[in-house]
Amino acid sequence: MMAGLLALSLLTAGCGSTTPTKSAAVSVKAMKVLQQDTAVSHDYSGQIKVMEKEHFSLRS
Repeated sequence: MMAGLLALSLLTAGCGSTTPTKSAAVSVKAMKVLQQDTAVSHDYSGQIKVMEKEHFSLRS
């Protein structure tokens, strides 16, 4: 019985008056869109790894 009352109270907890609240105007920043050429460049970083190692020795 108590569990049923608890479940009912949790389900109806969000119920209340449905009067809409007025929201204040929000100020935002705006920018002008400019059409211009843009230089395209790509930078890649990485490492080079040797697949096969060669051993060299000096002859005298």
